[in-house]
Amino acid sequence: MAALGVAGKGVSDVLGLGTTTGDPAQLTGSAAMLGRRQAAGFGLTVGDSVGLRMPDGATVPVKVVALYDGPPLTAPLLLPEQLVAHHRAVGARPPALHVALNNPADAARVENLLAAKGYEVTSTAAWLATSAGFREDGMRIGAELLAWFALLYTLFAVANTVTMSFSERAGEFAQLRLLGAQRAQVLRMVLWEGTGIALTGLVLGAAAVALAVGGLWQAVRSAGLDIPLDLPWVPLLSIAAGCVVVLLTVSTVATTVAMRPSDTR
Repeated sequence: MAALGVAGKGVSDVLGLGTTTGDPAQLTGSAAMLGRRQAAGFGLTVGDSVGLRMPDGATVPVKVVALYDGPPLTAPLLLPEQLVAHHRAVGARPPALHVALNNPADAARVENLLAAKGYEVTSTAAWLATSAGFREDGMRIGAELLAWFALLYTLFAVANTVTMSFSERAGEFAQLRLLGAQRAQVLRMVLWEGTGIALTGLVLGAAAVALAVGGLWQAVRSAGLDIPLDLPWVPLLSIAAGCVVVLLTVSTVATTVAMRPSDTR
């Protein structure tokens, strides 16, 4: 579990902890503050004690003084900054400071004060960009590979479903031809149907993406990180276009094949 050394006073404002149980101001000495879901997973609540193995190898008993909502995936363990500094591993890099400004106009003044104390000041976006290492790159590559496999599976599923659907309508197409409908008219009807199906799928897909990405974005923001919402529009639009092209192409081919028996009778 990741841990952060923080000052109990004002920690809720800086990290955006949401609803808290207990008193974050008591986060001093040998105290700890856990995410609500993580505490439930370990069977802990406010007032319980637990032993923590620190980076220098020492085991320190700490008391849970507060719980917070935190992100739904991984909420860091919050410890007093003095406790973390005392047990910091030899050669460990200096801790980072997360600063939230009540007035954005004070940004330049606060930056100068921190720089005067020897801190390197960067924006949240720049810090996240520079802190991403090989593990994050590997996870990104793995996620992209899984996404491509999912895309191929989706395209095959779309093609298979459309083929079965329109092939089973051979009798309907034959009746339309007997009633005087031309081949072009039937194909045009199928194309309009396919367009309606495609638009419905795009709307539902966009809603699913908005819910998933929006939920993850809010979860990250609840940890106090002001992450810009930047979606990969080119891949998303390419996926949407690919699904539409497959749907319209397969529906046209399936309908053409389904009408052949009518043409030969």
